[in-house]
Amino acid sequence: MSATGSTAVPVRDAPAGTRVWIDAAVAAVLFALAAAMNLAAAAAVDVQQWLSGEEVSVSILDVVAVPARFQPTEYATNFGGHVHFWVFSLLDPSPDLFYGRDWKAGAMALLAPLAYLVLRRRLSCGRATSALGAAVVVLLPGVSALAWLATENGLEALWGMATLLLVTSHRRWWVLAPVTAGISVSTYGAGLAWAGAAGVVALVRLVRSPRRLGETLGVLGATVVGAAVVCFPLVWWEGGGRIVIGGGSVESADPVDALDELLRELTERGDSYYFFTAAPALGSLWLAVALAMCLVLATAWRPRLWPWTGTLVLTVVLYAVSGGVLGVRRTIAIPIVAGLALAVAVDHLVRRRPAVVRALGVAAVAAAALVPVGLHHLEEREAWLTGRYQLPRDFAFGLAEGRTMVEEVAALTDRLNSGRATYEQVAAEREGERALAMVWFLAERNGRDLTGLATPAQIAELAREGPRCPRDCRPVPGRP
Repeated sequence: MSATGSTAVPVRDAPAGTRVWIDAAVAAVLFALAAAMNLAAAAAVDVQQWLSGEEVSVSILDVVAVPARFQPTEYATNFGGHVHFWVFSLLDPSPDLFYGRDWKAGAMALLAPLAYLVLRRRLSCGRATSALGAAVVVLLPGVSALAWLATENGLEALWGMATLLLVTSHRRWWVLAPVTAGISVSTYGAGLAWAGAAGVVALVRLVRSPRRLGETLGVLGATVVGAAVVCFPLVWWEGGGRIVIGGGSVESADPVDALDELLRELTERGDSYYFFTAAPALGSLWLAVALAMCLVLATAWRPRLWPWTGTLVLTVVLYAVSGGVLGVRRTIAIPIVAGLALAVAVDHLVRRRPAVVRALGVAAVAAAALVPVGLHHLEEREAWLTGRYQLPRDFAFGLAEGRTMVEEVAALTDRLNSGRATYEQVAAEREGERALAMVWFLAERNGRDLTGLATPAQIAELAREGPRCPRDCRPVPGRP
């Protein structure tokens, strides 16, 4: 296969010499800017001093459950996502209740350099248009509104982008792509779309490869490892468990209604489960139309985009046939691929123009696309700071008058340490698994007194007994 690849399989040699360092520097700057934006959003939400129910489950209860080897609920099926937050908690020198938001915000900032590298190394875009595409990717509400949320949603896209970068590489280790695809799927179910697109690319490459036998064996071996990654929690959880499909099943799907909801949320307004923004995922109706046109044109003009376009198509198909509580959090691939397509279309239009015309064209598109979504991002941050947006109080964890969640957890810890209450009494007062997991997690990670606190084994026993609040404690849909 040639270094530049074919229209079927997009591979390209990396730029030589100092250009590699320039691209590395641009990618680093993009990461720093995206991280600053995401962390500022997380800090604005933290002002409310409240963790929503699913954030408690993912960033605390599931983190306690991983080393203790119990699956907290039938919905805790994204083992790779649990491991991400477990690692975040170990890396944080002094984690607090909101550590997960900061680490998720930093991790999601990696989308910016990944998008830049895809555009530069695989789609042959210039630096300016590649930077434009990366900025659009991280600023579109379908990404930015979920970037700070301490849940798994979006982390699968990091591994998905890495998988497509790997499987389209001209280097021999492209055969390892099924391993990162397995991590993406294990991290969140939406990773199935990224894995599916990568699988098609791998098949095409094997058919066209002059080293078919060796590469086929390599891909098969990596596929076994990737499948083992996905299935590993069935062995790790004591007594087995469920994987991938905890959020809903095909049997409960209604494709027509699902696609109608998705179209509205992409183009009209955000209004779905754990998508806390009034803006549509693609920024606005006019921007959504422009991005759709760019997707069609860019795929036609530069066919090497097809693996990413295929990911978007598979994302829509999976969304249509999946049940449960739907929402744009399952379709983060759509704004990501839309941002890539915008950059490719602009690059195609300005590439052979004089330098001044190229600069003006990119600047005009940047102003039209980035200014509105950037202003929206600032407005959202202000809405969280002022309390105009409120996180839902969606699980049974009451606060004494005047207390924040941090102060309430400290008070619970003191009651348990002093023996004024047992963990069974605390569990009867509120939803025990999450409340007691918060208490134990903060005490254990920060080297505090564990006397009287429920151990992970005791929390596991509470989880096996089921919810203790008057109704099922799973979070309900809500928005600010």
